[in-house]
Amino acid sequence: MRPFNDEYDPLTAPEIEKDKAHEPSTVSNFEEKKTCWTSIWLCNALQLLCGVQFSIYFTSMWPYLSTIDHEADIDFLGWVVAAFSVGQALSSPVFGFWSQKTGSTKYPAVCGLACMSVGNLFYAMLPNLEWGSVKWIMLGARFVTGFGAGTLGVLRAYTSNASVPKDRARAVAIGIASFVLGLSFGPAIQAMFSPVGQGATLLGFVFDVYTIPAYLMILVALTGIVLFLSLFQEKLAGVLTKEELQDPNVVMPKFDKIAAATCIFMWAAQCSVATNIEVLATPTTIVLYNWNNQEAIFYNGIMQTVSCLISVSMYFVIAFTPIGKIDRRKLVVFGLLCFISYHIVNIPWPFYEHGLDYIKLAPNSTVEDTEYSGGCLREYTWCETTARVPFLLYVFTAIVSFGLAFPFMAAPNGTLFSEVLGPRRQGMMQGIFEFFGSVARCLGPLYSTAMFEKSGYKGPIYVQLCILSLGVLLIIIFRNRMDGSNVKWIMLGARFITGFGTGTLGVLRAYIANASVPKDRARAVSIGIASFVLGLSSGPAIQSALSFIGEGTTVFGLVFDVYTVAAYLMIIVAAVGIVIFLLVFQENLAGVLTKEELQDPNISLPKFDRVAAATCIYVWAAQCTVATNLDVLATPTTIALYNWNNQEAIRYNGLIRTVSCLISVSMYFVFAFSPVRKISRKTLIVFGLSCFISYHVVNIPWPFYEHGLDYIKYAPNSTIEDMEYSGGCLREYIWCETTARIPFALYLLTAVISLGLGFPFMGAPNGTLYTEVLGPRRQGMMQGVFEFFGSVVRCVGPLYATALFETSGYKGPIIIQLCILTVGVVLVTVFRNRLVPMQVQRKQSRPEDTVNA
Repeated sequence: MRPFNDEYDPLTAPEIEKDKAHEPSTVSNFEEKKTCWTSIWLCNALQLLCGVQFSIYFTSMWPYLSTIDHEADIDFLGWVVAAFSVGQALSSPVFGFWSQKTGSTKYPAVCGLACMSVGNLFYAMLPNLEWGSVKWIMLGARFVTGFGAGTLGVLRAYTSNASVPKDRARAVAIGIASFVLGLSFGPAIQAMFSPVGQGATLLGFVFDVYTIPAYLMILVALTGIVLFLSLFQEKLAGVLTKEELQDPNVVMPKFDKIAAATCIFMWAAQCSVATNIEVLATPTTIVLYNWNNQEAIFYNGIMQTVSCLISVSMYFVIAFTPIGKIDRRKLVVFGLLCFISYHIVNIPWPFYEHGLDYIKLAPNSTVEDTEYSGGCLREYTWCETTARVPFLLYVFTAIVSFGLAFPFMAAPNGTLFSEVLGPRRQGMMQGIFEFFGSVARCLGPLYSTAMFEKSGYKGPIYVQLCILSLGVLLIIIFRNRMDGSNVKWIMLGARFITGFGTGTLGVLRAYIANASVPKDRARAVSIGIASFVLGLSSGPAIQSALSFIGEGTTVFGLVFDVYTVAAYLMIIVAAVGIVIFLLVFQENLAGVLTKEELQDPNISLPKFDRVAAATCIYVWAAQCTVATNLDVLATPTTIALYNWNNQEAIRYNGLIRTVSCLISVSMYFVFAFSPVRKISRKTLIVFGLSCFISYHVVNIPWPFYEHGLDYIKYAPNSTIEDMEYSGGCLREYIWCETTARIPFALYLLTAVISLGLGFPFMGAPNGTLYTEVLGPRRQGMMQGVFEFFGSVVRCVGPLYATALFETSGYKGPIIIQLCILTVGVVLVTVFRNRLVPMQVQRKQSRPEDTVNA
């Protein structure tokens, strides 16, 4: 594969390979075809409509919802906004599959327009409906409208397939621009109707600032159906026909999956940002600048209009000037930086004005009515400590940053994605492209509105900054075409990002300690530590359970095998976790002394014992390095010792860990729910350390064990040492001839029993003891330090363990681990008198459950 440079761009369309000895007419005819601009412009118009359908109600939806259903809160607003994207996410692959299989764009598009009409009709008639809770009908209406907008992927696929290569960049750029312009135009169209106000009732139908845009969208959708049925033509000038592909001189290569995935992430990031900004624009400006509902709709609409004019001019600049020929990746990064600039400016910095105003009550009213006055709801406790973003900075970034970001990110990214796929039918892949955008538009409002309720607008801003920064990082990492020489670096980067996410472990442990009262803390913390250690133990078991998949299969260009299915499973689990956390989690710190309690002159919270805390941290680090090294070396060690091939090593080690895990589970329950937890935590920790030590002592390659390990057997007609075929030692490992083989029964017994007892009797009591040493104070920082050292050794451990394994086999890591564990026993023994729970000092008697740690 060719290297990435300015002359060769791997993130572009796959070239059609042809026999250089011939000039095949197939390719000549393909290049001489003409783009079907009439149908493309119809598709662009419909993409514009899809964008408008999504964003038109953003500035008015909250006032509309709160007016027709007083029980609805801003958290439910997130669900209403997400409903559109849920419908679109579900229908995008369906419409894409329909179009791919039938070769039709017209009928999926018409079906989508019909769904949009029905959804908008219900939305417009909400004031007339009296069945059930109206907010649920609004949610259903937006779902149906979003389901219709799922044709977006079909329209983009047609735009790409109907344009010849020389026109494709312009056609796709304008198509993407149309949708993003629709997103920008939506609030502007809504703002045009703000003078209507409460409107009037005609023939029983309400026509006001909220419903007139819905009726307008119905008329536009019906007009689109008529135009599509009468003018649209199915001409795919940019796709090689079956006859052309049968030409032996023409070969269509596979598209670059990494490039495609990168483009999809960029699109999802943009959709997430756009949705969150538009969902929170109204409540944020109501809070920051005391605008009432009508003012928020009107002024936000004006800002969106001006921003939209900038975007329009930039789209034409990209489509019709040399700027469109600049490296698309650079344009995407510029767009990302524009988005980032908005978020950085709008962080509530401490040097901004602090203290937001509460909503003024109308005369003779006790209801906080944002129709009368803007400001903060009194239930928002964060208002008193949150800074007000200077109005001029907010306006400037909302107009200029967005006006530049949308076109310079959307147009080149969409063009790039189409070019990566090449001159093939793109219905399914464009559906996947839109599916992930819809998922982002679905999840965004859920977490952003939930965070807005609890912490204000700063929470969503931080999340969006992380997403955008990750986008820049991906562009940098994947700027080169990925070949066999650097895929390993991608794996390294992927594990780094995953590990970055698990940095919340300290936060979770701090919450468990802070949310539990003293009598429950030992049980709560032990179960928390147990959960993590069980995860370490269960991981290989899960991988083993998937070993039967083997080489697996390929679906929609994605490989599903024994190695990748586990990763996709973890993605699903993480996504479900996000939803559950946003919906169920509550911030209740029952185990922390409040500011009022700490101000009581009779209570004194002493400093924690740093030596005791450091000892607990060391013990945790020792356990982490043991666990990590065991997991890292289990497969290569058993391949070398017992001649297992890759599949056997995964399966058998997984079974061993599963049995060990079952023992650990039972011991965790014993510790959490039986009198065993009342035993001195120091005694339990020493017992756990001793279990780990017993494993390492037994697995030293003693001279009285059998010596001489076998080398890997070659497959027939091969000179490559392939561990998929046979296990054993690599011939480059000179230590194999002099290293003893651990008796399998001893290895099995210690791997199951010693580790099964070591993890729970070391992890649970040590974590409980650590939180008791810290006392009833907020522990976020110190739990972060606790996990930091655990992460450091999980990083350093595999580095020295694998290096030692290469040079001296498994005995080197085992001896080092023995030294680390022995030091742990010494520390616990020496500092046993300081490893005790903190006692809150009090000058006079107070209730026991209030002051004791």
